[in-house]
Amino acid sequence: MKNIFGVLSEARIRVAIAQGDFDNLPGKGKPLAIENLYILPPELRAAYLVLKNSGYLESGLSPESTYAESPDNPETASLIEDRVIMKKHLKETSLRYRITMEFRSRR
Repeated sequence: MKNIFGVLSEARIRVAIAQGDFDNLPGKGKPLAIENLYILPPELRAAYLVLKNSGYLESGLSPESTYAESPDNPETASLIEDRVIMKKHLKETSLRYRITMEFRSRR
């Protein structure tokens, strides 16, 4: 069964298209400006876009500069504890990956 909200949303979008509600939107026919959001963790991408579109982020603030200056970046982490935690997370992730790949190869 499909998600009921997805079905309702699709139906309302189709009705709006049929009524011409999307015909006079600003930027119609122009290419989208796609940002380099791959640098941000997936759980922060939506929040970044919401803050940026609502005007709460500085104009010069980009995901690249934000990540490069953040303590989550292993190259610039100033505290030893941060580096230890990040290395532990990296080891756990790589272990999970190796286990998954080994399990797949046994099938």
